[in-house]
Amino acid sequence: MGRMAVAVAAVAALVSMPAGAESILDKLTLDSVHTGSIRIGRATVPLPEGEWIVTALNEAKNTSNSVLATVTLASFAGEKLSGYITIDLNADMSASGWTPHQFCHRTDVYFIHKDADYGNDQACWGVNHYVFDKTSTYKPTQGKNIQATLAGRGQTMPSTMIYALYRLSDRSNYLTYAVHVNPALSGFADETGKWADSSWHKDLIGASPDKVAYLEAFKAKAAPLYAAMKDGGLYTGRADPAAAAKPAPGGASQTTAAPSVEQRLTTLKDLHDRQVITPAEYEAKRKEILGGL
Repeated sequence: MGRMAVAVAAVAALVSMPAGAESILDKLTLDSVHTGSIRIGRATVPLPEGEWIVTALNEAKNTSNSVLATVTLASFAGEKLSGYITIDLNADMSASGWTPHQFCHRTDVYFIHKDADYGNDQACWGVNHYVFDKTSTYKPTQGKNIQATLAGRGQTMPSTMIYALYRLSDRSNYLTYAVHVNPALSGFADETGKWADSSWHKDLIGASPDKVAYLEAFKAKAAPLYAAMKDGGLYTGRADPAAAAKPAPGGASQTTAAPSVEQRLTTLKDLHDRQVITPAEYEAKRKEILGGL
């Protein structure tokens, strides 16, 4: 499948998104535990296996007055941090577009897979290592940053973690999702020092077959998350059909009302006018939408 075709598949799934901002602070709570997936505003985002605890929630408006949301979750093995996740997305649809994420452009990471990377359209994911500071100045709307969260549990931030980063965006929506894991729990020494000098660096890791095996195993586990998000399941609940079918606490429904035919046609025409999709793809999707009447 060509790069444009893949981008169209991902963007076409976004056509079904409803408009209107919904505060994540009204639905998510600190210390809530999530397995399988997590509902963040309009999106149902798949999670890696295990239990993930919400440690921070943040909302802010950008210069275009769009509401941006960030959710941080952590997972623990006993008292030790086994991993943490940051999920960034826009809470309401926008027509202003987004600054492209630099990760999709990188050539210095262990692994990168890129389906689209032009203009506002990005669809990529990859695996890399990250060297952390022991403290952070990030102050979320609710909760604490991950370093402060660990400090409150009597722990310090690991110096080096391995992560998978996923980026999906079009002019109206974006998702930046990073899953970090702690290699120290698999017996590796917690390295300090500069990122470029780390034995986890793509140019140096070949000297450590055990680390290569660790990254390959991590990559194999991370790949299904990209597939689940790329196909548009985020905004239809298909990321975790079983979880989406469960009633929310208090009997509230987790199902988001589908957009009207008019809304879908308007969004489709916008994609066509911006040349994100071809005339043939526009006509085929238009017939599909009208055929459902």
